[in-house]
Amino acid sequence: MGRFLNDELVSVPDIDLDFPRDIRHGLLARVVSRYGAERCAMVAAHATYRSKGAIRDVGRALGLPQAELARIAASTDALNAIWVGEAVDPRRTGPRWEAFRTMTREIAGLPRVMGQHSGGVVISTDSLASVVPIQPAATPGRQLVQWDKDSCADAGFLKIDVLGLGMLSAVEECTETITRTGAVPGGIDLSRIPLDDPAVFAQITEGDTVGTFQIESRAQIQSLRRVRPETIEDLAVQVALIRPGPIIGQSVNPYVAARERLRADPSYRVPMDHPLLQSVLADTHGAIVFQDQVIEVSMALAGFTAGEADGLRRAMTRKRAAGSVEVWRPRFVAGAAERGVDEATANRVFDKVIGFCHYGFPRAHSVAFALLAYQSAWLRCHYPAHFHAALLNAQPMGFYPPDSLLRDAARHGVRSRPVDVNVSDALCTVEQDGAGAGQEDEGAGWSIRVGMGCISGLGFSDALAVQRERERGGAYAGIEDLLRRAPVHLRQVEQLVMSGACDSLARVADAEGRRSLLWNVGLVARPDRAQEALEIAAPSSPQFAQLSMWDEVLLDYATQGLSVRAHPVELLRPMLGAGVVSAGVALEEIPHGRTIDVVGAVTARQKPATAKGVVFLLLEDESGAINVIVGPELYKAQRTTIRGEPILRVRGRIERHDRVVNLVAREVHRLPADLRGRAPRRMRGKAWG
Repeated sequence: MGRFLNDELVSVPDIDLDFPRDIRHGLLARVVSRYGAERCAMVAAHATYRSKGAIRDVGRALGLPQAELARIAASTDALNAIWVGEAVDPRRTGPRWEAFRTMTREIAGLPRVMGQHSGGVVISTDSLASVVPIQPAATPGRQLVQWDKDSCADAGFLKIDVLGLGMLSAVEECTETITRTGAVPGGIDLSRIPLDDPAVFAQITEGDTVGTFQIESRAQIQSLRRVRPETIEDLAVQVALIRPGPIIGQSVNPYVAARERLRADPSYRVPMDHPLLQSVLADTHGAIVFQDQVIEVSMALAGFTAGEADGLRRAMTRKRAAGSVEVWRPRFVAGAAERGVDEATANRVFDKVIGFCHYGFPRAHSVAFALLAYQSAWLRCHYPAHFHAALLNAQPMGFYPPDSLLRDAARHGVRSRPVDVNVSDALCTVEQDGAGAGQEDEGAGWSIRVGMGCISGLGFSDALAVQRERERGGAYAGIEDLLRRAPVHLRQVEQLVMSGACDSLARVADAEGRRSLLWNVGLVARPDRAQEALEIAAPSSPQFAQLSMWDEVLLDYATQGLSVRAHPVELLRPMLGAGVVSAGVALEEIPHGRTIDVVGAVTARQKPATAKGVVFLLLEDESGAINVIVGPELYKAQRTTIRGEPILRVRGRIERHDRVVNLVAREVHRLPADLRGRAPRRMRGKAWG
């Protein structure tokens, strides 16, 4: 509350409001309507030159080959444009390439474009045009101030962040689906669920949190297994802990170690940097975890006034915070000395405080997020089918791609059914398997039906049109009936066929499958096609071979980015050799220190700025997923393979620490050419996280 109940405040604190993502647009329209377009505007964000933008713009200006620029962009993982020159092939010489190296370094951090802040809105009592330059926003009826959030704060504007959270939308849809399907008579009131459910915390402490809010990343999962939160308060610390501020401020390891020591010996007294910090940091075991604690530490240890402490906090939230925060060090050290704190201790504590220049959560923010994290974990635990279906409908969001979410659902006993033009809605839905209706037994008896909106090239509005025509006129009798009735273009019907959504129509027509259906699509006349009808004569129709499972999986990924039929690695396994271990076996059975080979689809790649060049991969096969740690030297040698290949073979050593298991890579290889060609195309080049 020091941010608000402070007589020395010189600016109005920001207000963050989180809403379901699907209603945010309407809320912003209401704000403009309520306060008037002349007094209400979105806040600007000034994007600066980073590596990709510098490569693109400087390369284009110098007329360099686009193919080589694309290679440089693909091979560099540095965000800062000053490192772009290192990714240029040393054999590229000459004036233009030398200019490229120089100019990309010189423009690093300079403004590139002015965009819109993710949620910031300023509201003024007078016309904004009399105070700040404004311009029309991309959305009709709105306007944009040309100042960023820091300049707006300096001018004394009230700034409200109206943010849309995908998880709020998913949770809301999940509870509505539970009510609509009758899974719980009368529905669920999340305000009344128990906040100490043993089954939920059992999954959380096991790190079984894929798809949950804020605690699903690999770093969070590994931390959860060591910290073992038991309450909402513990979850609030957990949510705030894996952030750049606490990580750079060296708070993570001391907090985790303290939790482990206290679990073994409840009488253990956690050491503090100084006794003056006991009352401030007792509940976080001596670690600075929350942004509020920066204020409290400054006041308790260095004698800052409330206004000075808030000034330090505000300096940390600036875009270029490091320099503006460092000017507070002499005041901090001098104030600590007046309270009997030696200079070394004062500097050590201030170094931890400086970590929050790199973003940390306020306590209230963390508690609110912890409650939503628990609610999402509760729904996932007790109603996994309903939760995962809602999660798929809320994409894009979270840490994992849709195919990984479906496989996580399968590991919790939830079947996934393929997209079907006569069964699927535009959105993913749940179907009753026979048992479980009206019961609260882990949501048993429900499966997920993939929605037509997942099909690329179709679009949600077109998928909805196909659904509504089926609801109006009954099930589609065949491919000709679909072509005649569905209000979509021919190319979109072809996408439906290739995705497998029309497989049931092939069975009705006694056709050979997708190939035959696709052939017939090309023959059937439609009103929007300028050609005469062609008779489909059965005797002259070619005979098509049935698709193999590989073919179907490849088409699934090409059209949907997922497959409910089989995991690609499962189909590859007979060709991998006996020496390759599955991820599930590696996690459960392989002892510490053993060297093994694992093959998996790369579902996540991370190179955190706080990890000193270490890269983290998540390899998934049909049995589960394993975390792979790639050291800086190995990554440098195999960067192109690690960044670009959808499926990797990794040889490494199993490391076990308590319940945390990692594979420390020694070698990273792409698959042989004959197997590499089988990798689903939609898996290629997954986003670098």
